[in-house]
Amino acid sequence: MILRAYLIKNNGEPIYGRTYEGFGSVIENSLPPHIRACATLFHSSEGTTSDKVYTLEQSGVLWSYLFFESFAVVLMSAVDENLVALKKMMISMGRAIAHEYGDIIKSWTGNLGEVEGIDLLVDQHVGIDLDIPSDAILDIVKRKIESTLEAKELAYAGVLDSHGEMLIGNVPENHLSSIQQEISAGVIQPGLDMVPSSIEVMGYSVQMLKVKSVTVAVAAQRDESRIAAVQAVSEIADALDNAMSD
Repeated sequence: MILRAYLIKNNGEPIYGRTYEGFGSVIENSLPPHIRACATLFHSSEGTTSDKVYTLEQSGVLWSYLFFESFAVVLMSAVDENLVALKKMMISMGRAIAHEYGDIIKSWTGNLGEVEGIDLLVDQHVGIDLDIPSDAILDIVKRKIESTLEAKELAYAGVLDSHGEMLIGNVPENHLSSIQQEISAGVIQPGLDMVPSSIEVMGYSVQMLKVKSVTVAVAAQRDESRIAAVQAVSEIADALDNAMSD
């Protein structure tokens, strides 16, 4: 469970904070001084990289840090948080912040009006279901995807998280945005006994099924029958569900 979320400039200056410790979420301004100092120290270190989440367990909670060019995302969570899922969520949040507010943060003067809308962005990412498959489960499903692609006439297959970021598979980059829109619209309902959701993406018929918080997407070859994709998405979704239930 995420308890607090902070956005900090690379000089240690707090930009934004939000707490989830009560009902709903509200602005949180009390960033502990030692957490701020730790973020500044990490950011100034030559060994700190942007693809790694740094953690600090203290007083029964877990502090996690992820660093970008001009800012850091800092989260306070329960100590037993799923670290694999937490990293994926933090990277997704950080990239979204960098895209929307990166230039503003570089020259930010302290005016919260300049980062208007960031509360919604943070809430959307913190609200992600962190119960996504472990790396071990994804390895099992990856082998299933590979064998399915070899056996059937398919264009691609993959497993995507609740924001449409690909976890495994070979879904082309230029197809992801259309699939992400479908996922974010919330029209893909969980249930292996349901008919897959179907969309057309650049001439390809893409079939999708939701398993817990993730989505399986399979596309037939261009101008080919979607029957093979319908069968494949059900088989992969079933393998994923079994692996997650063990």
